[in-house]
Amino acid sequence: MALWLTQVEIDLGTYWNRSITQEEAATLLDSDMQFAVSSVQRNIRVPLTQNQFDALVSFTFQQGSSGFANSSVNTLVNSGRYLEAASALRNFSNVSADGRVHRRGEEADLFLRSDYAFAPY
Repeated sequence: MALWLTQVEIDLGTYWNRSITQEEAATLLDSDMQFAVSSVQRNIRVPLTQNQFDALVSFTFQQGSSGFANSSVNTLVNSGRYLEAASALRNFSNVSADGRVHRRGEEADLFLRSDYAFAPY
């Protein structure tokens, strides 16, 4: 089975507009997400559950490393104010795209509980 790359949010580089397999897409996405994983690991200084870590990685993937590092979400998490951090995550929206506003809510829900039942976009 092949996927069209225009459906995958990754750094497309030389792969633009050609079909790839699901395995290739997963490999590219893993590679592209590494900066977000590293940023969360570098910036967070308090214990996190796996779902909190995953929610912050998703947020960082969209906001960028400096966007996450300078966010109220990062400050609140590092202060141990997890409920306020989830609220800030839910309300964080520097874009007007409906999908991203919806995504922030899903990340906040994931941050508070291990709910991996994301709706497809």
